[in-house]
This record gives sequence, structure tokens and C-alpha cells, in this order.
Amino acid sequence: MSHTDDVQYPQQPTFTATVANQEALIENEKSQNCGAKCFMTIVSLVFVLLGLAMTVLGVYTITVLHFGGQNVLTGYSMASVIVLLVVGLVLLGVSIAVWVSSCKPNNCCSKFILTLFSIVMVIVFIVEIALIVLGCMWLFDLNTPGLDVAKYFNETVEQVYDVCCVEVNGTAEEICNHVLGDDKAADCASENTFYTVLVSFLKPLLDWVFGFLGVVAFLNIVAFACSCCLICSKARSRATYKPAVTYQNGGV
Repeated sequence: MSHTDDVQYPQQPTFTATVANQEALIENEKSQNCGAKCFMTIVSLVFVLLGLAMTVLGVYTITVLHFGGQNVLTGYSMASVIVLLVVGLVLLGVSIAVWVSSCKPNNCCSKFILTLFSIVMVIVFIVEIALIVLGCMWLFDLNTPGLDVAKYFNETVEQVYDVCCVEVNGTAEEICNHVLGDDKAADCASENTFYTVLVSFLKPLLDWVFGFLGVVAFLNIVAFACSCCLICSKARSRATYKPAVTYQNGGV
């Protein structure tokens, strides 16, 4: 008898092993930033349409003026029309870039564009809030130590007076005509008279300007938050195995 027959083996525990007979299925999880994408898409679409409209209007105006025709921008200088065209093209290009980046936020180039966009949004937001605060300080005659808003405004009025009444050029004349009345000579008779005319022109507009800046500032900060969400987003995948063969205690 062999000595191996006296060896007692411990009882093996019951086990079950499941083995897959194919590779794992990789499934992309749904994005968790649908709200940010929707907001950025809507805003980008609005600015794409606005930039396209400005570009088309600029090209159309240049073409019409070249052939001696007239349109809604007749009377404005060629420089103003070219500025409108350039701003429209820039707005169109930037809006499309932000739109594409918002749809594919996990791309390295998209994250770079969204980072620049978020920085610009913060800067614009700060400037808008500063303008609102300074405007309210001037409108309500608030005095702040170290910041004399009225003094800065008076210096600006003096510069505008020189541009509108002393050294008038084509581009400035278009703007000054909206400020001055029909009797330009009387409005430019003195700096005090011009100051009164300018203030009477600005005050009714300030409510609309403050409201517009407030709405735009709110949209800017929301766009900044959405950009940050998209910048921090990561692509997530889930591996799924489909079992095909089950072994129990060494057998099928």
C-alpha cells in the first residue's frame, strides 16, 4: 500500500466561478452637466445670430454704398460700418468656438477655450459692476474718500466738449449730433451750457443703462459658473461583463 493512501485531505469548500467569454463592454455614462451645456448653447446661438446679422449688415452696407445706394446705415461714416463688420466677425467666430467647446468640454482645446472664456467673463463682470457703482455714485451725488466721481465726470465732459464743439471730426460728429440739439451753436456756447445739455441727455438713459448692465452682469456670472462646470467635467465610462460559462467545484 502506498503511503499516500494514508494522507487525509481537507474537505474543499463549495465555490462557483463565472468566466466571461468576451471582452468587456465599455459604456459612456451620461453627462452630469446638461444644464451648463444647454445654457452655453443657447447663449452661443443668440450671439452667433447677432454676429451673423452684424456681419451681413456690414457687408450689405459696404456693397450698397459702393454703388451709391442707401440703406438703414446711410449717413454713417465708412469707419463706423467697418467697425460694425469687424465686431460682427469677431463675435461670430468667438461664439462658434465657445459653442463647439461647450458641446465637447473634455477635449484639451475645448478646456483651453472655456478657460479663456471664463476669465473674460469675470473681467467683464467686474467692469460692469464697477460702472454701475460709479454711475450710482455720480447720479446720487455720493462722496467717497479718495474717489471723487464728480471730478472725473467733469474732466470727461471737458474732453467731450473739445471733441464736439472745438475739434469736430467725422466720426465724433455722428455721436455728438445725438447729444446736441438742433441749435448746436447755442449748446456749444460755453462749457457750462454743454454740461447741462450732456447731463440732461444722459440722466434719462441711466436707468436703462443700469438695467442692461445688471442683466448682462448676471448672465456673465452664470456663464462663468457654467464654464467652470464644463472645465471640471471628466469623461466617465463603465465596463460591463456578460458572463457566459459558470464552473462549480471544478465542473461546468
